[in-house]
Amino acid sequence: MKGVARVVGSPIIFLLGEGHLGMRTSLLSMLVWGAVTVAMAFAWIPSALAQRRVTGLISPPDARRYGLNVRWVTTVQVNPSVARVAGMKMHVDSKRAHTYFEVIADGARTVFSERRLDAYGEPLGVEGAKKAAEEYGELLKSRGAKEVEVQQRVVAHMVLYVLTDAALLQAIDAETGKTLWRAEVGDPREVSIGPAVSDDFVAIINGLKLRIFDAESGRRLWTKTLDNVPIVSPLIVDRVVFVPTASGRVVSYLIDNPMKDRPHLPSFGRIYTPATRMGSRMIWSTNEGYLNIASAISKNVEYYIETDDVVANSPVFVPPNTVLYATKHGTLYSMDPSPPRIRWRYPTGDWTHQQPIPIGGRVYYITDILGLHAIDLKTGKALWNTRQIGRFVAATDRHVYVLDRAKRMVVLNAENGNRLAVFHTEELDLTFTNIYTDRIFIGTKRGLLQCVHEIANEWPVMHWGGEETAESEQAAQGDKAAKPAEQPKEPADPFAAPADEDPFGAPMKKDDGADDDPFGAPKKDDDNPFGN
Repeated sequence: MKGVARVVGSPIIFLLGEGHLGMRTSLLSMLVWGAVTVAMAFAWIPSALAQRRVTGLISPPDARRYGLNVRWVTTVQVNPSVARVAGMKMHVDSKRAHTYFEVIADGARTVFSERRLDAYGEPLGVEGAKKAAEEYGELLKSRGAKEVEVQQRVVAHMVLYVLTDAALLQAIDAETGKTLWRAEVGDPREVSIGPAVSDDFVAIINGLKLRIFDAESGRRLWTKTLDNVPIVSPLIVDRVVFVPTASGRVVSYLIDNPMKDRPHLPSFGRIYTPATRMGSRMIWSTNEGYLNIASAISKNVEYYIETDDVVANSPVFVPPNTVLYATKHGTLYSMDPSPPRIRWRYPTGDWTHQQPIPIGGRVYYITDILGLHAIDLKTGKALWNTRQIGRFVAATDRHVYVLDRAKRMVVLNAENGNRLAVFHTEELDLTFTNIYTDRIFIGTKRGLLQCVHEIANEWPVMHWGGEETAESEQAAQGDKAAKPAEQPKEPADPFAAPADEDPFGAPMKKDDGADDDPFGAPKKDDDNPFGN
């Protein structure tokens, strides 16, 4: 008789005929152990799913375990099956701010915002929010609260601009997570570059078309087809938008009159990194090892500064008059741009491709092998170093938040660089480097975005931000003594190989006049103080 299998409930019953006793025993044993193995495998599935972060974000319990609080969670309008988040940029508005009134009673806090709506759907305004907070404080006193205090807080208007590869730009309030506006920036089939942001305008390049939007409403102001191929993100200085091109020239357009012809700014070499704003001026680097400085109203480049190596990334401007830049072979420089003069240099002998991060009198600088360096901003003195660090995320006065090589979030002691905690963020493939505040912005390229901060910092801790201060504007305009560099007659070949310079050559001997010429001794017949 042939074997027959019947399933009754969960047990499996096998009926085998006579003459198959040996086969029956071994087969029954194999089936029993197989059933046990399958049952154990299915039993582990619920717990494994429970441990796995389905969304990829930091859960509130996990955040509190490390002294953090989840401020908000929002979504970016993106179809995860066909599109991804391409990039983020944060802007701190120097003109607009929001006023809050915080009512603190016996350890509890309640916040009234000027943007809070009244019964008629209208914003309360500053006076209305203040009145509502005071009335609420009196109500708490009548209910027996012993200590009631009303504090006024003014927070700068901060916006996160999120660009997707489907040509969609979304503006998000960085403190509340509320979406302010969305705008289509062009053809999803074309590559979008940007955004460039100022207090009033947002610039995006889609394909060969430059589009300008109103920063407050997201309304498109105008579109212009470029005659030159854009290579990196544009830059807005005052009311002028600058577009670096593949030919090495920087073209510009007046936002109020884009049809008006403006001179092109030439460069020695090809541009690989976005330009940086310095008050009413701008600075950018080329692959030939030059830094270029020009103003928004200038017809020519003011200075061509030849460095001893290729600049690794965009220079960083620290108001009122400090420029930080790093070379590919790991030397960090602090420079006064008015007139150009090196203050200090910090060599590491290691490769790098990242920008220096100036926060709170320090510079955080990451190299490929040696990891994170903490350096004094004024003197260039090394404070501490921590290895196996891949990216800077955010910082407070006590802690530094970074990603290690495995993309885990690492909490460092800001005083000595010691590791305090490590938590898993490997699934978060979207991380923003925040140099403006203490807020941590993380998420996924599929459209999830989250803001996290330390529990003690309910209000954002501002490092620096907003459009450059009046002091930086005066410093940028005040230099009239130094002689501008000679303009190149022809743009450099964008396909030419960079000059073969020895980055490990012996440094020049320093003499009493070395500070006056940080880039090497000038030739006798050369009036350019910044030449080799």
